[in-house]
Amino acid sequence: MNALILFRSFHGNTKLVAEAIAQRLGELGWQSEVRDVRQKLPDLGKTNLMFIGAPTRMKRVGRKPLRVIRGLKKHGFADMTLAIFDTCGILPTTPEEMAESGAWMIPGAAGIMHRVARERGLNVFDETLRCEVKGAKGPLVVNALEKAKAFAGRVVATVH
Repeated sequence: MNALILFRSFHGNTKLVAEAIAQRLGELGWQSEVRDVRQKLPDLGKTNLMFIGAPTRMKRVGRKPLRVIRGLKKHGFADMTLAIFDTCGILPTTPEEMAESGAWMIPGAAGIMHRVARERGLNVFDETLRCEVKGAKGPLVVNALEKAKAFAGRVVATVH
């Protein structure tokens, strides 16, 4: 089985998450390719599964990841599973934190990409992965890469 992991990264954190996903897929016997969304898409004919991730920046997602998602159907990727992830600041956990910073983090890049993919009629994995970053540039929080690997395992378990 073949997977494509697309990412957009500014400070390297989202790329690290993509590479952790690829590592877990390899452990599960999958062939995978990690590629920046700014590169031309490879032939998707042999791709069974795709992940796409981007950082949440100012509560948004960049144009390029959205452009890729919007074009997947015309590239013949309508029926394959698409899993979505992002990197973001520390997520609020209390009502006070939610009131103060929640608007900058939710739904974030993952939520926006997930919504756009559903609107396009793509087969989107229900769960999204959000990996938190300390500060504006990182590093990732301690358990982020383990969280990414576990997410990859859950996604693969649903692909036939």
